Amino acid sequence: RERILELLQFNTLNSDEKINIEEFVKNVDAEKKEIYYITGKTSVDMLKASPALEKFKAKGIDVLILNEEVDTIIFPMVTEYKEYKLMHISDAKFEESEEEKKQEEEIAKSYEGLAKEFKDALGDAVKSVETTTELVDSPVKLKEDKENQEYMMYQMMKQMGQAPVDMPEPAPILQINPKHELIMKLKDSPDQNLVNDAAFVLLDQAKLFDGKELDDTASFIIKLNRIMAKAL
Repeated sequence: RERILELLQFNTLNSDEKINIEEFVKNVDAEKKEIYYITGKTSVDMLKASPALEKFKAKGIDVLILNEEVDTIIFPMVTEYKEYKLMHISDAKFEESEEEKKQEEEIAKSYEGLAKEFKDALGDAVKSVETTTELVDSPVKLKEDKENQEYMMYQMMKQMGQAPVDMPEPAPILQINPKHELIMKLKDSPDQNLVNDAAFVLLDQAKLFDGKELDDTASFIIKLNRIMAKAL
């Protein structure tokens, strides 16, 4: 497996040109020894712009950008390269002080009302709605519920190329950025119809960034137009 990785050329978050794995690890944290990657069936530019990478950009951490469909099958099965651990960005852990954790808990509590409104509007389309500190510029992103047994089964069958067509993908967690202007305004909005429309539009926005197809494009456009009309 190491030899195969060394033969490949990778797009990365911090590079405009493809590089090999040996060059990439020269800039990996010498203590953590973790190689992060993101996968998605979309363009390299779309993946680089993914909200899920905002915290990595802020910290100057490079990430492998994998946009081939085969990558989503192969890479979850490749866990190591030499002394380095290969890790999907969703599994990355960033150190936080006790003060930061306490502050996050207080913020999350203050947004419980909006999170419930979003969940009530979206129903089974999402597992839950929660605040996150991983976003910088974007209002929302999706997070896979890796503790869900249905998710584990779906991913295992997908990696084996056996995911049945009629087996729905497990609902994701919708994460909201409490420091984003749009989310702050929705938190204080008395217009329930606006909040409901925004919940669906933001969910679809997050899906598009993840390279997913929208379930109902017409509905997305109608809701977006309603929001724009209220803003004029």
